[in-house]
Amino acid sequence: MLLMAIHCHYLRYPLPMHDFPDIDFTQRFIFDESDVRGELVALERSYAEVLAKHAYPEPVAQLLGELMAAAALLVGTLKFDGLLILQARSSGAVPLLMVECSSERELRGIARYDEALITPGA
Repeated sequence: MLLMAIHCHYLRYPLPMHDFPDIDFTQRFIFDESDVRGELVALERSYAEVLAKHAYPEPVAQLLGELMAAAALLVGTLKFDGLLILQARSSGAVPLLMVECSSERELRGIARYDEALITPGA
């Protein structure tokens, strides 16, 4: 089993994503004529740092990125001072995914995976 971690930081920017292709941010949106509202999260830098520092197989990298995005979105909607921790466990090829996101928007993530089950022919 492999255990890997990364610590990063993201900000809230009310600007279009294409203006900041290398930055992490969240952007709330609302459609005035309907009851639809939401929040967009871009973790370009944080996700790139995870992939640059750790040789995650594609399925593990995708799962960890999705959990990072979920944590960033949840922290954006909660008003608290501290850490939000999301953890996913299984008995499969990826037995542990965990992401911590602070109220200051600092992210940390870890993944454990069985390389023999993830990589064909390993």
